[in-house]
Amino acid sequence: MIRRVSANHDSFRQVEFGPDFNLVLAERTAAATDRDSRNGLGKSLLLDILHFCLGSKGTKGRGVAVDALTDWEFRTDLTYTDGDLAFSRAVSQKSWVRFDSDSRNLPVTPEIEANRQGFKVADQRLLLGRLLFGLTDEIESTRFGPSYRSLISYLMRRGPDGFLDPFLHDRNQQPGDKQVNVSYHLGLNWRDAAAFEGLRVDKRAIDQLTKAMKAGSIPSYLGSEGELEAERVRLGVEVDRHVETLARFEVREDYREIEAEVDKLTERAHQLVNENIRDRRFIDLYISRLDEEKEAVISGVEVDALFQEVQVELPEQVHRRLEEVHAFHDAVIENRQVYLTGEIDRLKAGVAGRDEEIATVDSRRSELLQVLESSGALEEYTRRQELLVELRGRLQDVEARLQRLREVTQARSDWEARRATVAAQSHVRYEELKDERDRAISHFNSNTEALYEAPGRLIIDITDKGFDFDVKIDRSESHGVSNMKIFCFDLMLMQLWAARSVGPGFLFHDSSIFDGVDSRQVAAALELADKEATRLGFQYICSLNSDDLPRSDLEDDSPVLEKVAIELRDDDPSGMLLGIEF
Repeated sequence: MIRRVSANHDSFRQVEFGPDFNLVLAERTAAATDRDSRNGLGKSLLLDILHFCLGSKGTKGRGVAVDALTDWEFRTDLTYTDGDLAFSRAVSQKSWVRFDSDSRNLPVTPEIEANRQGFKVADQRLLLGRLLFGLTDEIESTRFGPSYRSLISYLMRRGPDGFLDPFLHDRNQQPGDKQVNVSYHLGLNWRDAAAFEGLRVDKRAIDQLTKAMKAGSIPSYLGSEGELEAERVRLGVEVDRHVETLARFEVREDYREIEAEVDKLTERAHQLVNENIRDRRFIDLYISRLDEEKEAVISGVEVDALFQEVQVELPEQVHRRLEEVHAFHDAVIENRQVYLTGEIDRLKAGVAGRDEEIATVDSRRSELLQVLESSGALEEYTRRQELLVELRGRLQDVEARLQRLREVTQARSDWEARRATVAAQSHVRYEELKDERDRAISHFNSNTEALYEAPGRLIIDITDKGFDFDVKIDRSESHGVSNMKIFCFDLMLMQLWAARSVGPGFLFHDSSIFDGVDSRQVAAALELADKEATRLGFQYICSLNSDDLPRSDLEDDSPVLEKVAIELRDDDPSGMLLGIEF
C-alpha cells in the first residue's frame, strides 16, 4: 500500500494514507470567489507525483516535470508484506531515483543494491514489476510480454485518456499491449496474447515488405518468382557471352588506325550512294524528257491539213517557208535526242562504276569490322570489362531479390502455420482457465449489481486473432454508465489480485471516473470500494471535489466520510497540495 507522499519543500502538504479506503477532497471555501478553481489544488497533481515516484517517464512539460518545480524532489513511501520502502526522485534529475528500505527480502537487482543513493529509473521499474506484479526475468524478456508500467497504469488511470475504455489506459495504446496486460491482470494465459501480438507484428512486417517490393522501394522489382527467374537466366546468358568475348579479345596497337579507316570507308560509301541516288534521278528525268521530245514532232502535211480544215489557201511562198521551219525543227529535235541519249548512257556508266566501288568499300569495311570485333584498344577492353562487372552486379541483384521473394513466401507460409498452432493452443488453454475466467466474471457481475441492482457482463472471448474483451451493463450508454464500467472493472482487478500471493495492493481513482455519474451510483461505488478494500485488505484512494461527494446518498453509518486522507482548500495557497501557486 501507499503510506505517505512527501516532498523536499516545507510548503508541501504531506499526505498520509490509511490501509483501506482513502478520500482526497478538494474543498471550496466560503472565501473563494467564482473565478477560483479547484482544478489547481492538487488532486490530479497528487496522482502525477505517485506516477513520477513509481517510475513514469517524467515527460518534460507534463505532470510534475515543469520548470516551476525544477528544484523539487518528491518521495513516496510504500508498505508491503516484508517491510517498508521509499523512492525519492528529483524533477531536475528525472532519469534517476533514490531508494530506501528496511527490508532485506526485496527482489532488488545488483545495480539497485550497489547504488541505493542513485540508480536508473529503468532498474526501479524492474524492482516494482517483481514486487507488485510478480514479474520475472523470463517474463520481462519474453517478446511482447507484460510490462510493469502498463500494468500499473490500469490501477492509476490518468487524464481523460484513462477513462475511455476499461481495457485501455491510454488512447494510443496498441491492441497487443492491451491484450497482454489485461490477460495478465485477469490471470489468463498472457503468453497466448503475446504470441498473437507477435503474429500481428510479423504479419505487418511481411505485408510491408511485399508492398515495398511491389511499389518499387526495392529497385527494379519484377514481380513474380517466374519473372525474376526469367531475368536471372537472361542475365546469366549475357554474362557468359561477355566472358567469352573478353576471353578471345585481342588488344591491337593499330586499333585506332583501323577504326579511322573504317570511318573513312563508311564515309566514302555514303558519298558514293548519295552520288548514285543523284545520277539515277537525272537518268529518270532525261528518259522522261526523251519520250516527250519524240511526241512533240509535227509534219508539214499536218500543218497543211490544219489550214485546209479552216478553208484557207496558203501561197506557194508560205509553203516553202513552212518546209524550212519543219526541217530546222526536226534537226533541233534530233540533236536534243542525241544529247539526252548520250547523257543517259554516261550517267548509267557512272552509277555502274560507283556500284563496283561500293562493293569494294563494303568488302574492305566488313573485313576491318571483323578485326575490330575480335580485338580492340585497351580502353575498349576496359569498357567491356566494366560492362561485364555491371551485368554481374545486375545478376547478383536479381538473385538477391529472388532470394528475398522466396524468403517472404516462406515467411508467409511459416506465419500461417504459426497462426494455426497459436490459435489451436490458445483455444485449449482458454478452456483450461475456465475457473479464472469465471472468477473474474463473477466479481464484475457482483460489482455492477451493487451499483445498478442488475448484474453486468464481463465478456472474455478467444478468437483466431487473440483475446477479445468487452463489458456490458444493461442500462443506458451514457458517459456516467461507461465510467462505472471502468470502476467495476478496476475494482474486479483488485479483487483478483487480493487472492494471489503478490499484488499491487492499491487502486487510485481520479475524480474523472465519477464525471457524469448519478450521485446515487457515486455513493454506491464509494461504499462498495470501502467494503471490498476492508474485506480483502487492499487500499483504495479516490480524489473528489467536496460538492461531488454524495453525502445525502451515503448510508447513515457509512465510514466513507471518516476516511479523508487530506482536504485541499482554495482559500489560500497554503491549503493547496504544494502550498504554493505556480
